[in-house]
Amino acid sequence: MNTFPPQKRAYLWLDVFTHSPLSGNPLAVVLDSQGLDTPTMQAIAREFNLSETTFVLPPENPENTCKVRIFTPSKELPFAGHPTLGSAWAVIHSKQLKTSTLLLEEGVGTVPVWLLPDGSLELEAISPPRYAPLPISSALLAEGLGIAAEHIGWNGHQPQIVSCGVAYSLIPINRLETIQKARYGWGPDHPLLQAHPELGEIYLVCPETEDPQANFHVRLFAPGAGVAEDPATGSAAAALGAWLLRHSSEKGPWLLEQGAEIGRPSQLWVRLDGQRIFVRGEVVLVSEGVLTV
Repeated sequence: MNTFPPQKRAYLWLDVFTHSPLSGNPLAVVLDSQGLDTPTMQAIAREFNLSETTFVLPPENPENTCKVRIFTPSKELPFAGHPTLGSAWAVIHSKQLKTSTLLLEEGVGTVPVWLLPDGSLELEAISPPRYAPLPISSALLAEGLGIAAEHIGWNGHQPQIVSCGVAYSLIPINRLETIQKARYGWGPDHPLLQAHPELGEIYLVCPETEDPQANFHVRLFAPGAGVAEDPATGSAAAALGAWLLRHSSEKGPWLLEQGAEIGRPSQLWVRLDGQRIFVRGEVVLVSEGVLTV
């Protein structure tokens, strides 16, 4: 842990992928993180106990805006969508930047983020899409989700692992009622998750929606990251974009609804431009404070 005297460090508490406070996905952004070592950052993330906490640092390349490190309560991540957009928003507003384009150094590389005229932010997923078969049967997966196996898959689409920086087990679900009642019963110590870590990030996708304007109803169970259910998951939305690259002739934008089951309704947009994948959302400030660490 750090051995230097405690310092006062400003932080912002944001809600991402929403236009209303107390919905979307909460995020803590520590704005001045110089001097914090990795164990201390991890301890701060545990203290906030949000799905992610980010730490803003000076960029290694002066042509970039900043460096951002992303932590769940249990581990560091190379990339995540709502921490990227939220950190970009925090840097713009805390530093009163005039630019509409930011370059954030993250574990996966330099992620571009744009501030759009309507005030929302959009990121480009820079990691190339990767695809792999699911290591277990749909019947076994259905057992873990507490649903009938016949409700997995639609239009011939079956589960597979998809990654755009973070690997997710993408599971097509054919009924809204089914995805709403699903519960992932396997914890991080379950033997299947120990043998197949990709099963620790389960992303359910259904073409039936609550909002008639939405295109997909999605849910993310992430016991592998120490998060029972995530209210809005930008990196999973990017993975869905990679899946749509293979399975749709359209380019979007697609509107995803997420988080209603845990009282945090969220909206995410995904679009394609050739082989490029973009994820967009709104950010609102909930509170701000000072850490003494």
